[in-house]
Amino acid sequence: MKRVLASILILFFLASCGTSERPVVHQGWEARYRYDEGNRRLHPYYDHRRVGKSIGRDERGKVDYKVWWRNQIINENLLKQPPR
Repeated sequence: MKRVLASILILFFLASCGTSERPVVHQGWEARYRYDEGNRRLHPYYDHRRVGKSIGRDERGKVDYKVWWRNQIINENLLKQPPR
C-alpha cells in the first residue's frame, strides 16, 4: 500500500513539473514577429502575447521606438536617456 501511494505521489509530482511556463528569454527567441505598417514597428509575439523587444523606425530609417515587453506590459523603455 505504501508503495502504491508513494508511486502515485511521485507521478503527480513529475506531471506537475512539466507545466511550468517557459523562461522569458526563450519566449523572445521563439517569438514570431508582426509588422505594424502605420507606425513602422516590429512586435514579437509568443503564445498570442507581446514579449521581447519591439523596434520602430522613422521615415529616414533611424530607430525612434525601442521597448521591452513582458506579458503585454511595457517593462522598460530602451531609448530613455541616462541622467546627466
